[in-house]
Amino acid sequence: MGPSTHQDQRNRPAADHRDVRRECRRPDPRSVRPRGEPLRLSSDGRFGGQSARPYLRAGHSTVQSSAWLRSQNAGAELGRSARKLRFGALKKLALPAFNADYTVQTCAAGITNPDRAQALTGALPVINAAESQYLGLAPLGELFKIQSTDGVTPLLTTALMGVIYKSHFVRGAATRALYDAIRSASAHQICPLCGQRIVGSVDHYLPQALHPAFNLTPVNLVPSCLDCNKAKLAKVATKAEEQTFHPYFDDLGTERWLMVQIQPTSPPTIVFWVCPPAAWTAVLAQRVQHHFNVVGLAVLYAAQAASELADISYGLTETGKAAGTQAVREHLHDEFKSRHARDPNSWKTALYEGLRDSDWFCQYGYLLIEAKP
Repeated sequence: MGPSTHQDQRNRPAADHRDVRRECRRPDPRSVRPRGEPLRLSSDGRFGGQSARPYLRAGHSTVQSSAWLRSQNAGAELGRSARKLRFGALKKLALPAFNADYTVQTCAAGITNPDRAQALTGALPVINAAESQYLGLAPLGELFKIQSTDGVTPLLTTALMGVIYKSHFVRGAATRALYDAIRSASAHQICPLCGQRIVGSVDHYLPQALHPAFNLTPVNLVPSCLDCNKAKLAKVATKAEEQTFHPYFDDLGTERWLMVQIQPTSPPTIVFWVCPPAAWTAVLAQRVQHHFNVVGLAVLYAAQAASELADISYGLTETGKAAGTQAVREHLHDEFKSRHARDPNSWKTALYEGLRDSDWFCQYGYLLIEAKP
C-alpha cells in the first residue's frame, strides 16, 4: 500500500492518479526518519524520441554527417534539437548525430604527435567493433556483459586513451564542437541523471579506466552534472539490475513512478520513493531503484522540496485563513496540474500530489512549515 490519503470522495480533486500508488510499497521504515525527527536538509541539496538525424553506425557513410558537423552552427543545431526532448530526471535523450569512426578520425586529425595519432587511427577497427557490440547490447539493457579490457591495442594503452580524451577530444579545436554537442544535448542544460542540477561534465557510462575502447564513442558519453558523475565514478555493473539509467537507450515513458510520502512532523517531512508501474519489468524496476540510490535522488529531492515548502508557506497560510482547508487543497491541486502537464515524474509533480492528498497537511500541516525542529 502507498502512503495514506484522504477518503472523502466528494472533496477529492478529479484525475489525481492515485490508483497507480495502490500497488506500491511504502518506503522501508528503516530508511526514513521517525515521525518525531524531521528531515534536516540544507536547501542546496548537499545532505523519447530520437534525433531527426539517425546515429551513424560503424562502417556507415559519414559524408552527410561530416558536412553538417563542419558547419559553424553544428553545436547550436544540436542544442535546438535537444530542446525538443522531454524534461526532468531519467528522461530519454536523442542519440548523438555522429559515431565513433567520425569522432576518432576528427580527433586524430588534430593531434600533432604522429605516433599518438597513428596509435589512435590504428585502433579504429577495434573501436568500431566495440561500438557495434555496444549498440547491440545497449537497447537490451545488457551492457554489463561487455568485458573490461587493459588498453585498446598494444600501442593504445588505457593511460594514452585517457590523455587523448582529455587533451585532444575535450580541448582540441577540431573536436570541441563534438564534445560541446554532447554536453548540451539535455534540455535547458539540466542533468538527465537527476533532473535538477546543471550539466557540468560528460560522463562515460562505461568507465574509462575499465573500458578505454569507448572513451571516444559518442553513445557512451552522457551529459551529466558534476555530482552525478562523481556518484557513479568507476562503478561497474556485474548484472542487469546493477546498471544505472542510460539516457540514450532507456525510456521510462510517462506513466507515474515517482511518489512522495508526507510525514506529519514539525516541520513536515517529505520522503520520495520509486513506485514501479505495472508495465515495467522486474529488472527495469530494480535498475531505476538502483539509479535512485546511487545518485542520491531521495535526499536531493527532499532538500529541494523543503525549499519549495518554505517558498509557498506564506501563500498557503493566507489561503487557509481566508477560505479554509478545501481552498488549500484546491490550490495545491492547481499546482499539481501545472507540474504534471510539464512532466508527470518531476519531484514537484510528486510533491504537490502528496501535499494535496494529505488531509493532515491541508488541515494543519501547512501551518508547521516554518516551525523550528
